[in-house]
Amino acid sequence: MVAEMCVQENRRVLTRTPEMCSGEDSDALEYSEPMSNQQIDEIFKRLRALESNATNGAIPVSTRESWFKRNAYWFASSIALLTLLVGGGIGKVFLDLYVDSRVNSGLRPVTQTLTQLQVDLGEIKGELKRIAALRVIEDAAGASPERLATNLQNLQKVLIEAKRSEQPLPDRPISEIQAKLLKVDASSSGYWPFVFDLISYRSIIITGLRSPPKATASEMSNVIMRGFNNGVTGGYVKVSGNIVGVRFANSWVEFDADNPAILKDVHFDHCVLVFVGFGAEAPSPHIQRMVKQILASNLSEFTVSS
Repeated sequence: MVAEMCVQENRRVLTRTPEMCSGEDSDALEYSEPMSNQQIDEIFKRLRALESNATNGAIPVSTRESWFKRNAYWFASSIALLTLLVGGGIGKVFLDLYVDSRVNSGLRPVTQTLTQLQVDLGEIKGELKRIAALRVIEDAAGASPERLATNLQNLQKVLIEAKRSEQPLPDRPISEIQAKLLKVDASSSGYWPFVFDLISYRSIIITGLRSPPKATASEMSNVIMRGFNNGVTGGYVKVSGNIVGVRFANSWVEFDADNPAILKDVHFDHCVLVFVGFGAEAPSPHIQRMVKQILASNLSEFTVSS
């Protein structure tokens, strides 16, 4: 409408100023010559056409978004990834790995030295225990039966630890203690448990058998053998009842307190003798007689007569 008014007004005057059409102060704008009615009408038609097109949306408006809007997702992802790499995540991991590798490289000699020191200390502790056990055993071997009777429980602990750690004690003091046990009062505290452990430990040292030669034990109960086929070699045998005339060689023979065995003319040749379930109380008279015969032997090869 403003354009139309300006054009109509131009029909009457030759010179118009912009403020007369727009209402704003400005310098005067002069036309060099008046326009003809035909020219004015043509301009008017064009202005009306432009106003109509603008109203109907016919004038194309660019809808192309800016570069940042069109790439907002990738731009944001790139920024996030860069932040992750620099501020933490993979970047931090690589940095930590680099620092750790440098630290580990510098500490490796120290770590190796500490590890070796731990091994050496372990060996020293083991050696000190072995020396202490040797002193206890040597002292007991030279003691009188009366003094030996007062130290039986301590000696049993030494045997149990030596068996657990698989550190063999010298056979000479052990054999001397074995012989002296025949003179020690059997009613002394800890006598029978120590006797059973000593026989088992020394028979293991003599034979070299650390475990039964077979995984499963054979039950032998109330067996009488005579002649040449009376031997059991390389077996793992649990005996009970009356065992008569059997020859055991290189075998693991087990006696159970719940299933007592009575031996007669039974021969042992490099065998391990194990006693299971026997407590601190005195065993049956037959077991006592059997044990006395074993203590009187060299534990390498002997016979239990009755």
